[in-house]
Amino acid sequence: MDIVYSLEKASATRFPSGEDPCFKLTDWQFSRAFESGSISDLSSEWIQVESILKLSRALVASASQLLDLYDHHLRPTSLKLSKGLASLPDEILMYILRFAQGEELSGMDALRFSHVSRRFQRLIVGNRVFWSSINLCRRSKKECIDMQLARGGNDACIHVTLEYDQHDWDLVEFLDTFSTTAPRWGSLIVKGKFYEEDRGESIFDKLFELFEDRHLILPQLHEMHVEELQIHGRKDIADDEDSDIADEELYEYCWFTCETDFEDVRAWDLPNLRTIKCIECIPPPSFPFNSFTSLSISIHVLPSSDDVANQVNELKDFIASKPSITELSLALGGYAASGQVEHDFEIKPVVYPNVTSFKLNISQFEKYKVIDSLTQALKMPQLRDFKLIDTGYTGMDRRRQRPLVVVPSPLNHPLLESYALNITDRMYDDPQTFMLHLDKLPNVSTLSVTTSGGAFFWCDPKCPLEHKSLRKLRFESCERLDSNCLDRAVSTLKKVGAWKTLESLEIQDCEELDREMALEIVGEKRLRFVDT
Repeated sequence: MDIVYSLEKASATRFPSGEDPCFKLTDWQFSRAFESGSISDLSSEWIQVESILKLSRALVASASQLLDLYDHHLRPTSLKLSKGLASLPDEILMYILRFAQGEELSGMDALRFSHVSRRFQRLIVGNRVFWSSINLCRRSKKECIDMQLARGGNDACIHVTLEYDQHDWDLVEFLDTFSTTAPRWGSLIVKGKFYEEDRGESIFDKLFELFEDRHLILPQLHEMHVEELQIHGRKDIADDEDSDIADEELYEYCWFTCETDFEDVRAWDLPNLRTIKCIECIPPPSFPFNSFTSLSISIHVLPSSDDVANQVNELKDFIASKPSITELSLALGGYAASGQVEHDFEIKPVVYPNVTSFKLNISQFEKYKVIDSLTQALKMPQLRDFKLIDTGYTGMDRRRQRPLVVVPSPLNHPLLESYALNITDRMYDDPQTFMLHLDKLPNVSTLSVTTSGGAFFWCDPKCPLEHKSLRKLRFESCERLDSNCLDRAVSTLKKVGAWKTLESLEIQDCEELDREMALEIVGEKRLRFVDT
């Protein structure tokens, strides 16, 4: 712009006003003598333009060299990619299709893939791996299921889902059509949604009807899911308001004690049943299967004291009635909107003699009285592995107490050797660091901690660590564990006398720690640093 301004100024000086300003290069060169300042400015700009030209030429030369490198190395690949899937070998394409099918392999996915092209059809139809998992439900067609079984051969496993809701379907017809496939059933899901007009009917009533209607032998069935949803209309919503409110806001959860009696029923034969998972329901003690070893129950603990009492007692009674259980998982959810869950009844102790693994997953609890009382009442003398997961509380009415660190009583669980703590509560601004009482974990050799700020350790001076069993300590995904938190953990371990016998301290995916920082605090001998 300075150059243009100088040119315009020179032109205006050469020709008086009113005359034709026919500007020529010679006019600017010889019209007058420039001041020294103007000459200096123009000289500086001349040098700048010359430098820009040199840099531009160098940049063009470098870009040309880089383009030649790209062209040499990437052109063969780009030519293949331009051909699309046709350039991929069969092995790679099959791997991609298996990945697209997901972890829960589905024959319907394979069927859809086989319709994409002739090549897809050739690869998929002849490979039994794609037909190893078949989903059977009330919408399934016999011809489609038979075709998938034929392609899967002896490796095919059927996953059955039976749904009871407001959609009518003929169960007798379903069993008439597909009962011949029963020997291939690998898992069974039975779920139902029940409303106020169902008068307390439960999913176990439906299971009773299934057993009564037809006797089946399921030699391959290893897993059964039972899911129930009991909902009633909300009393605080008037009928004339229904049209403006979403369906999920018209109802509220409720709980009915299961009164189904399976004592005299001829249940299906499930010789290889190993796992039962229950969602929002608890089977009665008469539930006719006694060989399974793994039980998972997930329920919402309702705020009513009567409901809590019923849920807790049914839970205790069913687990106690099945001594075959060795793995127990409980997921207990409170209701943040209701504020808190309390109870005013006594939870009597109960012994589960063969449980060796116990996982407790809690969420949306503002207060922990019911959780603490329940866990203290469960006695598992063979327990070796315990894991506590608390996914936090989102209620905003009140600020709840700090998350509860549940530690099984060493007197009732003398064989406990592995303890894992996972608390992901994000209500607090500061890193959450929890104190672990090592005197309450006297025989634990492996300790895993996942909290925002890690953990530190303490031991009652009246109960010194006699055995010092802790050998492995792991901090995993502690996103705010920094050098100060780690230094506190190490110093408290030394103070209680557990550092000398500790063999390894593993740190994995802790964002605010790098290996050098951890190495300075922990030392080369014990540190195991994993950054994924």
